[in-house]
Amino acid sequence: MQVRLQSVGPCVNRLLSSLSLKHGFIFLLLFSALFHFIGPYLYYELVGFQTNYQPQTQMFYDRGAYNIGAAINILGLGVAGIVIIFLPNAKKIVPTTVKQPAIFFIASFAWNLLYLYLSGGFQGVLAGKLLGSWYSYIGIFLMINIAFLLSMGLFSNSSSYLLSSLFVLCSVLNGSRSAPISLLIVSFVLMSVELSNRRKLQYGAMLLVSLVFSVFFFKVANSFRSSDFLLQRIEEVDRDSGGLSHIIGRASFLETSMIPIIFKGHPDEHAQELETFYSKYSLANQLSLFARYFFPGSLKRIIESKEPGFFNFDLLPNQYYRNIFLQETMEMVRKKYTSVNITFPVYVYMYSNAAVAILSYAIVLILSYLLIVFMAKCYAPISLVLFLNIYNLIYFFDATDFLVMLLHSLLTMVAFLIFYAGYERFRKRIQFDKVA
Repeated sequence: MQVRLQSVGPCVNRLLSSLSLKHGFIFLLLFSALFHFIGPYLYYELVGFQTNYQPQTQMFYDRGAYNIGAAINILGLGVAGIVIIFLPNAKKIVPTTVKQPAIFFIASFAWNLLYLYLSGGFQGVLAGKLLGSWYSYIGIFLMINIAFLLSMGLFSNSSSYLLSSLFVLCSVLNGSRSAPISLLIVSFVLMSVELSNRRKLQYGAMLLVSLVFSVFFFKVANSFRSSDFLLQRIEEVDRDSGGLSHIIGRASFLETSMIPIIFKGHPDEHAQELETFYSKYSLANQLSLFARYFFPGSLKRIIESKEPGFFNFDLLPNQYYRNIFLQETMEMVRKKYTSVNITFPVYVYMYSNAAVAILSYAIVLILSYLLIVFMAKCYAPISLVLFLNIYNLIYFFDATDFLVMLLHSLLTMVAFLIFYAGYERFRKRIQFDKVA
């Protein structure tokens, strides 16, 4: 028995060492299919469908649309995963050693908490209390998830315990109900990195602990995000299932995929809503919103003088989901955080059919994988950042939001690399002066 136990450790280490970028990407696709679609689908088959977003008195449900929404998402992920199995892989990224590897991450952690405090909490952040201020602009270069990933992936001597604990704490305090899931997604990305056995065990222990306490983190984060409508729905569902249905409902994309498909199937009944959808969700509108993001204030004023209304304030497309599909007023969605996700294949389905939606989704994921592999061979930091942002592409399709988040991620990466390049030069200069 003792010999068998002694042989388990090396076997586990060999298994973990054999994991690669390709494995991490496929695991990400598999997790997304199971967590957001297959698991909730099986749960609702057992207990019956329960809405997590709609008023019980005005609930939309159609079995055909429900199955189409599940199928196009699951099959798109599945086809992409199968094809990627046969595609090239990339060599593992080898981290380097630096002095004080957690400095940038600690700065990001502190800045995020300061921003949260000055905003007056989660609701203040959503209301944009500090939007447009210097605090907001500096935060673009201090995204904590990117600081965490790069600290773990590029430096061999960073502490998995410290970084993971602070990352989960900051995520929960900022109202993220999926902090353990964020840690899990990072673990998929880190499969492309050559980690030591000690760091693998440390990170694995932190991941296990966070997943065990995931329900507790979910409840705590929910308390920071509280809105009247959300709390009412939580209380209704919690009375029925002790909270399990609410957690599964938030993880599930089945309901939010089904409703737009129902509307598309009845265009005469929902003509006005569909008109708003195609206006707000059009790629032209989304890309124009993203383009406006780059204009400085002075240039905006000049353009506005010649083209009045060009920079009129507008919300991200997903903010309008409740107005279009859930009968919320335009005034309400403009005043309160109401973003509900629509996935990429559902978006494509609204303009075409199921086959095109599945195929286009698979192609986008496959091309994303090939780009990440290419960047892993050329420049590792960009590969890590792109890999992490793929989950955003799976999680929702809002081109404006996705591109802005990707831009912020890349800017944080640039700040991270510049900081450590300068820090190392400064440290070596100090050492040289001491020797001299």
